[in-house]
Amino acid sequence: MLESSVEQRLIRAARLLGGRAFKILPWVQRGLPDRLVVVPGQVWFIETKAPKKKLASHQRRMRDFFLELGLNWATLDTPDKVEAWMWERHEEREA
Repeated sequence: MLESSVEQRLIRAARLLGGRAFKILPWVQRGLPDRLVVVPGQVWFIETKAPKKKLASHQRRMRDFFLELGLNWATLDTPDKVEAWMWERHEEREA
């Protein structure tokens, strides 16, 4: 499975949650995640990967920086992980 397939699944999941998944342009800053996902009441920085691919060191540094600021970050590398992420957001809204 390609990373683009995971990313397309994320775009659909964001829409199903009533939000959007905006593409972050890669030439702006090295290490930024692929998508800025805005769903009702939440903003997420999400890196999509092909299955079993790992974050590069510059991506790990950016992830750690965002998490230290208390921001939401997820790395999703399979359609199942996208679905799980989506259902977690849905359950948070219902709680």
